[in-house]
Order: sequence, then structure tokens, then C-alpha cells
Amino acid sequence: MKTVFLGDSLTAGLPGVSYWRFLHNKAKLINRGVGGDTLLGAIDRAEIMLNDPKYDDIDQYIIEIGTNDVLLPVLQKRSFILEMFVKIEEKTNGSVPCKNIDTFSIKYEQLLQRLIKLNKKTGVIGLPMIETNTLLINETMMEYDAVIVGLCSKYSIPYLDVRQLEAQMKGGNHGTYIYGNTNLFSVIDSVLTSILPLSMLISKLRGLVVTIDGTHLNRKMAKVLAVAIEAKFLKQ
Repeated sequence: MKTVFLGDSLTAGLPGVSYWRFLHNKAKLINRGVGGDTLLGAIDRAEIMLNDPKYDDIDQYIIEIGTNDVLLPVLQKRSFILEMFVKIEEKTNGSVPCKNIDTFSIKYEQLLQRLIKLNKKTGVIGLPMIETNTLLINETMMEYDAVIVGLCSKYSIPYLDVRQLEAQMKGGNHGTYIYGNTNLFSVIDSVLTSILPLSMLISKLRGLVVTIDGTHLNRKMAKVLAVAIEAKFLKQ
């Protein structure tokens, strides 16, 4: 059985570390993680694959998307540079955040219905927590994740609770670090944590436990998530 992982930077692993590194039997797995992608962008990419005969042998789609629908609108308010960066992402990659949670719910359900209609086995990785007290969006992230949980229940789709895994790992730790006011920090983090094996050191220096910057995973958390993913979705 071939499986494609359709996600954002948490799947791509740039910056930070992707669970992808620790998955086994990669000959039957495809990574379609795109940094900065949103639900609407993922839907467009899913349609391309579903309409391309070369992807006909994909039996299962694992969806990990929605974080940027919450995060991007908040980040672009932090500085003019980040606002311009988000707008460029929207134009070049089609990574446009849903306007509100109602639109998010409708579009996410359409994606699941499309996969179900084509008899594609489907699994969903939930939205992560934001490991910082500086950017107060965890409540909103939980509301969006609750939408996903409800849809998975409605269509009997396996759901993996990332927030629960992260909470178990970090215990009572509450970080304060979050992205800077330019995307330069993400570029630097990509070098230090995705190319160089320094994700755990960066986490420690920033007072974080499961992420390198409040959102993107470090090596330890990515490995835990990979084990959970294999147990949940990749059993033979």
C-alpha cells in the first residue's frame, strides 16, 4: 500500500525536524509537505494528485494541514516584513488561510469527502500546540482542531492527537520564544535544525521542550510522532 503525507512545514521538516525522517519503509511513502501551506493550498495539491494517473497507485492519504490557517494571520500582524512574506506565499504557492473557522470546516469536509468518494483510505494528524506564552493563539488552534476531530468522528476517519503527545512530552514547561519579526529567523533555523543536527540544542537554548521555535518540532518530538504515526496509520 502506498501512502502520501499531505502537509505543511511539520511534514516537510523545514525548519525543524519532520517525523518523516524516522518513518520506515519509505519506498511506499511519499512526502508532500510544503512549508507555509494552508488548507486551501493542500486541497489544490490534492486535486492535482487525484487527477494525475501517475498517482493512481496511492491507496492512503494522511492529512496534516491547518496550522497556518491559524498562524499566518497572526504572524503577519507582527511586522510589515512578515506581512509582505505572507502575501508573497499566498501569490506564489496559493497558501491562502481560510477566512474564518466556518470556511475552514466547510473546506476541510470537502477534502475528506473527495478522498472518501474515490475510495482512498484516509488518516488525519491533528493540529499542534504552540509552545509559547508569547503568541496567544493556542485557544484558537484548539477550536480549529476540534473542527477536525468532529469531522473525523463523522466520517470514521482515524485521528492522531498531536497536542496530547506534545503535552505529555513537555510536562509543565511553558516557553516564551516565538518567531522574530522577519522570516530571516526561519531561514537561520532551517540551517541549524533541518540541515545541521542542532534542533535539540536550539530548543534548550530557547527554553523549549518539543519545538525549536514554538511550532516546528525538534528531533525528539518528531521521533515520538513518527512512532505514533506508524502505529496509527501504517500497520501492515
